[in-house]
Amino acid sequence: MAAQSKLVFSKFLSDSDIKKRLAVPSVIQRSLPPFKGGHALIFQFLHGTRFWPILYSIRTEGYSKPVFS
Repeated sequence: MAAQSKLVFSKFLSDSDIKKRLAVPSVIQRSLPPFKGGHALIFQFLHGTRFWPILYSIRTEGYSKPVFS
Protein backbone atom coordinates (compact mmCIF):
# COMPACT_ATOMS: atom_id res chain seq x y z
CA MET A 1 0.00 0.00 0.00
CA ALA A 2 1.44 3.37 -0.99
CA ALA A 3 1.75 6.01 1.71
CA GLN A 4 -0.56 8.98 1.38
CA SER A 5 0.10 12.47 2.63
CA LYS A 6 -2.21 15.42 3.08
CA LEU A 7 -1.57 18.81 4.68
CA VAL A 8 -4.27 19.21 7.32
CA PHE A 9 -2.90 22.20 9.27
CA SER A 10 0.28 24.08 10.05
CA LYS A 11 1.34 26.11 13.07
CA PHE A 12 4.32 27.52 14.93
CA LEU A 13 5.11 25.09 17.74
CA SER A 14 4.89 26.24 21.35
CA ASP A 15 7.00 24.78 24.19
CA SER A 16 3.93 22.81 25.28
CA ASP A 17 3.46 21.42 21.75
CA ILE A 18 7.06 20.17 21.76
CA LYS A 19 7.42 18.95 25.35
CA LYS A 20 3.95 17.58 26.15
CA ARG A 21 1.43 17.24 23.34
CA LEU A 22 0.65 18.92 20.05
CA ALA A 23 -2.53 20.96 20.39
CA VAL A 24 -4.31 21.16 17.06
CA PRO A 25 -7.12 23.34 15.70
CA SER A 26 -10.60 21.89 16.33
CA VAL A 27 -11.45 22.42 12.66
CA ILE A 28 -9.19 19.48 11.66
CA GLN A 29 -11.57 17.02 13.32
CA ARG A 30 -13.58 17.08 10.09
CA SER A 31 -10.52 15.74 8.22
CA LEU A 32 -9.90 12.82 10.59
CA PRO A 33 -11.84 9.64 11.40
CA PRO A 34 -14.62 9.99 14.00
CA PHE A 35 -14.10 8.81 17.59
CA LYS A 36 -17.31 6.72 17.47
CA GLY A 37 -18.24 7.28 21.12
CA GLY A 38 -14.67 7.15 22.44
CA HIS A 39 -12.15 9.91 23.03
CA ALA A 40 -8.94 8.56 21.48
CA LEU A 41 -7.56 6.96 18.32
CA ILE A 42 -4.09 5.68 17.47
CA PHE A 43 -2.61 6.61 14.10
CA GLN A 44 0.38 4.82 12.59
CA PHE A 45 2.58 7.45 10.90
CA LEU A 46 5.30 6.30 8.53
CA HIS A 47 8.58 8.18 8.82
CA GLY A 48 11.37 6.77 6.70
CA THR A 49 11.05 3.00 7.08
CA ARG A 50 9.41 2.97 10.52
CA PHE A 51 5.82 3.36 11.68
CA TRP A 52 5.27 5.53 14.75
CA PRO A 53 2.10 5.15 16.86
CA ILE A 54 0.67 8.59 17.65
CA LEU A 55 -2.31 9.04 19.97
CA TYR A 56 -5.01 11.45 18.78
CA SER A 57 -7.42 12.36 21.57
CA ILE A 58 -9.89 14.86 22.96
CA ARG A 59 -10.72 15.72 26.56
CA THR A 60 -13.40 13.61 28.21
CA GLU A 61 -14.89 16.65 29.98
CA GLY A 62 -15.32 20.28 29.01
CA TYR A 63 -13.98 21.68 25.75
CA SER A 64 -13.00 18.85 23.38
CA LYS A 65 -9.65 20.32 22.31
CA PRO A 66 -7.90 17.76 20.06
CA VAL A 67 -4.25 16.85 20.67
CA PHE A 68 -1.62 14.49 19.28
CA SER A 69 0.68 12.87 21.83
